[in-house]
This record gives sequence, C-alpha cells and structure tokens, in this order.
Amino acid sequence: MPPRTRATAAKTPAKKTVSRTRAQKIQAFDEFRKRAAGMNVTASVPEPVVLGKEHGFDPPVVARWPETLAHQVMLSSAVDSGRPGPVLQIFLGTDQLLRVAQMFDQFPDGDALLVGLASHLWERFVGPGTSDVPGGSPAS
Repeated sequence: MPPRTRATAAKTPAKKTVSRTRAQKIQAFDEFRKRAAGMNVTASVPEPVVLGKEHGFDPPVVARWPETLAHQVMLSSAVDSGRPGPVLQIFLGTDQLLRVAQMFDQFPDGDALLVGLASHLWERFVGPGTSDVPGGSPAS
C-alpha cells in the first residue's frame, strides 16, 4: 500500500456527521429529568429587595434574585467564596454595587456593612438562618 500523501488524503471522503434533531437533544437529558423527579428543584423567583431613602439611597438600590441558571451557579460559587463583593455584584449589578460601596466607604466599618448587607440579602432571598452556618446552607 503506497504511503498517504496530501493528494490522496484530499481524495478520501470525509466522515459524515449525523445531525441530531432538537427532540433528540432534549431526549438525551431524560435521565437527568428522571433523577430530578420528586425533588423540589423549581422555585418561584423571590421579590426584589429595595433599599430606598430610609437607607440613604435615592434613587433606590434594587437587589434581585438571579433569573438565569448560569447566574444562579455563579451566585453559588460567590457564596462559597465567603466574600461579599461577588455575592452583592450578582444581586445588585456592578453599577448599584459601586453606589453601595461609595455610601459605605464613608463609615469606618464599611467592610462590615458590606458583609451585613450580603447576609441580609441572602436571608431575604433564601430564608432566615441560612447565613448562620459558616458558608451558609441551602434552604430546606
């Protein structure tokens, strides 16, 4: 058999790839759906938390639960880090977090205020007592 050269390689037909339909792709995850059946994996989106004039914010700062799965995964990682900044950035967004940081920066315990706010928002969204455990704990 002669050695393969570029010329002969170019003549070799390419393998055909089988295109999967959307239904086939969805069906591929049926095992995961079956595993999740009976578990409480869907929850309603909590109401936003508003920090208004009574907190010194005009216009108000609005914290929201992340709506996409990707952002919820990011939130979980942020909570695991134990740092308030990433958690607050997901709840508030960058612009509002900077407003909060500027407000808290005028106090000598501004870093403690950020930790307290992150804990407050986490409890409001997930449930009371979840921030009492180091690293928090999932709602039951």
